[in-house]
Amino acid sequence: AALRVEWTKARARALRWWEEVVLLDEEMRRAIAYCHWQADWWVAQAPCYVTNVQSLREGLFAYSAEQAAANRALAAGWSRQWAAVRDKARDIIDS
Repeated sequence: AALRVEWTKARARALRWWEEVVLLDEEMRRAIAYCHWQADWWVAQAPCYVTNVQSLREGLFAYSAEQAAANRALAAGWSRQWAAVRDKARDIIDS
């Protein structure tokens, strides 16, 4: 009976660990996807503010492009940094 109890506890720990791997992989995926979404959002914001002042218009477009580039760089950095971990996580999730 004690062996069954220990087996059940070990199985529960393993399932919780597997669930943590699934959640962590999803959190990483969402963080990267959010950066891409936010970059696209910044690009879409530039033409929303209508002005006849050329320098202001150029500044708005430059700022939105800078923010979009920063978000894309963040997503690319996280993708590179997390690639090995996410590959291992997928191996665990798929098994």
